[in-house]
Amino acid sequence: MGESEGGEDRDEEITLDEDEALLEERKARTDPAVDPTVTPGDEKYKRWEGKRGRILMIVTAAGLCSALSTSIFLPAVPAIMRDLNTNEFMVSLTVSVFFLLLGTLPMGWGPLSDRYSRRKAVLGGVLIHCVTSILCGFSWSIESLIAFRVLQALGGSSLLVLGAGTVSDIYPPEIRGDALGIYTMAPSVGPVIGPVIGGVIAEYLGWKAIFFTLSIVSFTIFVVAFFVIPETLYYPGVTYSTSLFQVMTQPLRFLGNPIVLALCLCNALCHATSITMLLLYPTLLERYGFSTLILGICYIPFGVGAVSGAKIGGVLCDKFNSLFGRGGRLLTSQYGVTIFPLCALLFGYAVYPLWILILSLGISGFFFSLQRPGVYAFLIEMFPNQSSSISATLLFVQYLLGFIGLTLGPLIWNTNERRVLFFGTAGALAFLL
Repeated sequence: MGESEGGEDRDEEITLDEDEALLEERKARTDPAVDPTVTPGDEKYKRWEGKRGRILMIVTAAGLCSALSTSIFLPAVPAIMRDLNTNEFMVSLTVSVFFLLLGTLPMGWGPLSDRYSRRKAVLGGVLIHCVTSILCGFSWSIESLIAFRVLQALGGSSLLVLGAGTVSDIYPPEIRGDALGIYTMAPSVGPVIGPVIGGVIAEYLGWKAIFFTLSIVSFTIFVVAFFVIPETLYYPGVTYSTSLFQVMTQPLRFLGNPIVLALCLCNALCHATSITMLLLYPTLLERYGFSTLILGICYIPFGVGAVSGAKIGGVLCDKFNSLFGRGGRLLTSQYGVTIFPLCALLFGYAVYPLWILILSLGISGFFFSLQRPGVYAFLIEMFPNQSSSISATLLFVQYLLGFIGLTLGPLIWNTNERRVLFFGTAGALAFLL
């Protein structure tokens, strides 16, 4: 973008703010989120009619594949320890390091896809995930498995962040919340169904087959995406003079906005609490003497709650947006964030009877997912030209607090101070509200 208002070339450096201002000026001509006089049928969104559904399906499947990678091999931990001659701590590093990288690596994928290409970033991420999953299956030591899991996170992290940007490219604001609700089901459900699927595969085919299965799924998504997903970024041919450092640090600078920071913290606290609950769930069920298969089935209520919460949250998010404007999107998020801590407290104290414990987990999954579509849609409409970057900011805070929850949650639980764990979350969310 090297032209001034008079059409002459400029020699001086264009700042990031100037780049954004020029993009906003161009966007205002075609985007109803900026100019209310423009209808959803205008150029930017009209060309995607008839194609949106399959594109959404593919990016959601890609996000689900990445989310599955966080937990699918957990039932095979004893077998991995035995075959690789290692201990539980070293195997746990393959989970915690992967989890942490899923939050940090999108900080690069998001800004780059906003600037250059959605399609190339999606295809590159899926291909990396496919190849590194194969490498994980051929690991000969725990050190090699950890190294390959790091590389796997490089590809998997792109699948979690780029879908939101793609959805914002092809769905007008009037129906964007519903689409984001469907898309956000993947990271909520993936870690829950992962151990169930992984347990079955490991039981009959061995733990290495888990990673080979992931590679097959990734390759299938890559082939379909290659032929189905076009470039959705709306500003082709635009060049930028901002430094790479400015581009890559944009997600961090978003946190300087108090609204962004508050919404990211609310979403992240709910996510960290949910992950901690799922981690501690088998401990609460130990007294019942369930088999591994039954334990996996006991996770289903959370998955059902998460799917229904995301779908209902997306629909209501669009409805409230049409009634009250952009701020109305946060009404569903407010309901979810308000009720979720109460469900978490019930989970922390509910041991008998069993049905209350299972019900509390399912309701927690519902209200956890209810708040997500509104947060995503609101922030994307705050920064419409940087939808993947703001999604990366959300994921960064979410997985950072999730990593802390995975690390400290069991330690606090083992001290029998459950009130500290769940009252702390409730208090923090109340403060943010």
